[in-house]
Amino acid sequence: MLNPTSQETGTFEQTVLSLRPELLAAAMRYTHNERDAEDLVQETLLKAFAAWHTFVPGGSARSWCHRILRNTFITGYRRRVTEVRAAQQEPEELRRLTSAASRRAAEDPESCVIRGQLGDEVLLAMRELSGEFREVLELHYMHGRSYRDISRITRSPMGTVMSRLHRARRTLRKTLLDYAGREGITAAAPLAA
Repeated sequence: MLNPTSQETGTFEQTVLSLRPELLAAAMRYTHNERDAEDLVQETLLKAFAAWHTFVPGGSARSWCHRILRNTFITGYRRRVTEVRAAQQEPEELRRLTSAASRRAAEDPESCVIRGQLGDEVLLAMRELSGEFREVLELHYMHGRSYRDISRITRSPMGTVMSRLHRARRTLRKTLLDYAGREGITAAAPLAA
């Protein structure tokens, strides 16, 4: 936690901030770019200030600060190299390197968030529904699709979509009645259409 006393702050300013021009020169050698060098020195000074309580009085502040600068640069460099490599990967290679769950989340992040908010009991009850009931329920409630859209997607008449949605809600309500009682939900509110 950053809560240095004024004496510690004064010592930091005298010891470390006086090294700023030297650190900037070293940062320029690393980055070859003035703006990046400024950012690197700023981040180094922030890290040094945050870790000032670990500095051993009488130690070499110059070596300590240069080590922080170097490590900060290396960490940033590794991050950038990883990002560049990922950007250069062929889509099929990236697909192979990512998990199926990550791919599903990238393809449909909204559903992943909604599913993450549903309890395990609700997800289990939904899995127990037949495929046609589950499909219309997910399309309507998780994806916000209208009856007309669902009818087009499932290639079913709109009346069939409405019937399946009604039956899916009724089945879920029956399945989750005991769970609702355990959770203290006394009256199951009807699902909005």
